[in-house]
Amino acid sequence: MVCTAASSIHLFSGNNIGPRGDLASRSLTVRLDVDRADPENRAFKHPDPIGWTEKRRAEILAALYTILLGNPQLKAPRDAESKTRFKMWWRLIGSAVENAAQLAGQELDFQKLFIAQEEDDEDSATLADVLGILVAAYPKEFLAKDVAELANTSRLFGDEETKSNKKLVRDFLRPGVTDDYLFSVKSIGRLLKRHLDNAVMADDGCMLVLRKRAGSGGAVFYRVDKKATCDASTLEKAAGATCTSKPDHQEATGVPTTPKDRPRDQNTAVTTLGEPPQPGNGDEPVSQLDREVAELLSRPKG
Repeated sequence: MVCTAASSIHLFSGNNIGPRGDLASRSLTVRLDVDRADPENRAFKHPDPIGWTEKRRAEILAALYTILLGNPQLKAPRDAESKTRFKMWWRLIGSAVENAAQLAGQELDFQKLFIAQEEDDEDSATLADVLGILVAAYPKEFLAKDVAELANTSRLFGDEETKSNKKLVRDFLRPGVTDDYLFSVKSIGRLLKRHLDNAVMADDGCMLVLRKRAGSGGAVFYRVDKKATCDASTLEKAAGATCTSKPDHQEATGVPTTPKDRPRDQNTAVTTLGEPPQPGNGDEPVSQLDREVAELLSRPKG
């Protein structure tokens, strides 16, 4: 086991690997396009990348600092609104890279990338599907025995869509179980407990959260809160999503969205960084820096 600071940036490389669950929205991924069956035998422009980098260390650092100094957030107040869950990182690094990309004629928005990754995460996507089925079946509240009945009758009642939805709930609660497996009420309670207060995004852009409350006699009542905004304006700007539904129950307020990418080849997990630099006094030659960044990015590679 390797111990490291929480502010470290972790890099992982592999074939079709990727983060799941809470790690999905805390990661950025890079997928490598391979156009041959033996990529290890392709010709490399720089056979010794470490040596090449060491020889050009000063030039590379100068280029990186030029991009950082062109960051428009340097002129913003320290309490200015920041994007993504990594506020300090975006203020120091993310905004600078987005600005450089724009100057090079490319579109880059880290907030969109993180949102897209969360939407593609298999765990969160499946939970969203299941919660959608539960809120449709039980618009108000339900008990563990109701879910047990729903899962145990997946082959018996309803049309094909209803049976398919029941099968999805069944497979989500306990993947790989045989058709003759019967869920007990107690096991359903334990399985639902794992997903309490875990906010996920539905296909219509609304936020779904599983809640519970204690009733009389030790009974536990569950409900699915469906918040019809998730700040709709922000979502529309960031991911083109719209919320159209009305909240079915008490709106879930102050619930952080579960951090959601299903990467394939290369993935880079991003964590929080340190404090951003002090904002400038407004006298920096930003336009000159912008020109330098654009010139830097237009240089021939190699």
